Amino acid sequence: MEKKETFGEMIRFGIVGVLAVAVHYGVYWVLMHWMNVNIAYTLGYLISFLMNYYLSAHFTFHEETSTQNGLGFGVAHLCNYLLHIVLFNLFLWLGFSRELAPFAVLAIAVPANFVMVRFVFKHFNRSKLAMVHIALIMLLASGACRGTFPKTDNFPLAEPDYESSSQWYHVDRQGVADIFYIISTETADYPLPDGSICHHADTYTDSLRQPMLSEMEGVDSLLSGELNFFSPYYRQCSLQSFVSDSLAQARMALPMEDVRRAFAHYLEHQNQGRPFILAGFSQGAMIAVQLLCEVDEDVYRRMVAAYIIGACIPQKTLDNCDRIRPAQRADDTGVTVCYNSVRDASIKPLWPRSAAAINPVNWRTDDKPDTLITEPSHLLALDQQKKDTLVVRLDTVSNQLFVSGYTATDYVLPLIGSEGNYHSREIWLYRNQLRENMQLRVKAAQASAQRSPSTPAETMPPA
Repeated sequence: MEKKETFGEMIRFGIVGVLAVAVHYGVYWVLMHWMNVNIAYTLGYLISFLMNYYLSAHFTFHEETSTQNGLGFGVAHLCNYLLHIVLFNLFLWLGFSRELAPFAVLAIAVPANFVMVRFVFKHFNRSKLAMVHIALIMLLASGACRGTFPKTDNFPLAEPDYESSSQWYHVDRQGVADIFYIISTETADYPLPDGSICHHADTYTDSLRQPMLSEMEGVDSLLSGELNFFSPYYRQCSLQSFVSDSLAQARMALPMEDVRRAFAHYLEHQNQGRPFILAGFSQGAMIAVQLLCEVDEDVYRRMVAAYIIGACIPQKTLDNCDRIRPAQRADDTGVTVCYNSVRDASIKPLWPRSAAAINPVNWRTDDKPDTLITEPSHLLALDQQKKDTLVVRLDTVSNQLFVSGYTATDYVLPLIGSEGNYHSREIWLYRNQLRENMQLRVKAAQASAQRSPSTPAETMPPA
């Protein structure tokens, strides 16, 4: 008889559980687009908890709600919540997407939750509440002492010395202006000699430097033309850091500080008063936005333009940073260029909506489309591929570029990318337009400087 009763409870528990999971995930899914994923997950859990308690008492176990079992239910769910949030962050760390990580958590947490909740409603009393509290504290303490999860970033990474040429990729073409370029994410999590997992690049290790160097050389060859090119190595975050907003936020402080020091060194020792273009891609673009908000008036007056490629400029940042003036046309100076490319509105973006955007094919901020004929893949030789005829339109609602006609399927960004999101091609597809536009803006700044010595390009020599 007891087995039959337990079986019935399990069925009813499953029904309530499905409803609770639907509420939890629904709230989480909506909120994760607007806030830190851990906060969104917690709020979803709290809302589903209230519904779960009422239905568990009256429907699953046929018991009346009371202060006693309510308190016990809360203790059981505190333990369950801690299990959820630990597993949630573990699966994010392992590379699960923020959409799928909750389902991996459920596979472990649901059976454990049934045992705890059944205990509360069938066998719970006040003396056992104290025992549960003690057991919970001992469990958490012992877990912390054992080190449940792999250690991370315990091994010190040497700080890049920007006095050393080894920490720079630099090409001096005796140009009238420079490009200061901040590379994108070229690093994955990797083990350190002490057994810990590192989430930041070591700029002195050849195997980690090589992918960074490859991007520096590639972007230099695509964009620089006659301009000088400066790009610092920095302790960038690993790709796994971007599976959740909270991880990225926690780990971005180190790369931000490195690039801040590199930029200061560049301005003091390498720039020599020349006008410059500030450019960054993806993680590098995120850092460039922050740098742009921190520069003083003298430095800003020397900036020809900033290119924030494959990242967003939040509305709050735009409102609070007077150095960010969205580009409106092909030849305005002291402005910020920003764009992100997807196939259409059905493709999930990597970033929230950017408050600034422009179409790099026609350099317009309205939704007028334009045609771009180009080789689709940066992984194949140009003579080994047919050119795509693309139609590129700025969607003024989402501020994303909608790109139709793209055929390449040879690469999707791991972990955070998706088919139809062209994040990894943001520079390649528009390489010719970007190179020509940089030259045009430099010339425009140069002409402006000759007309008025007080303009941002006043230090520019004539062409």
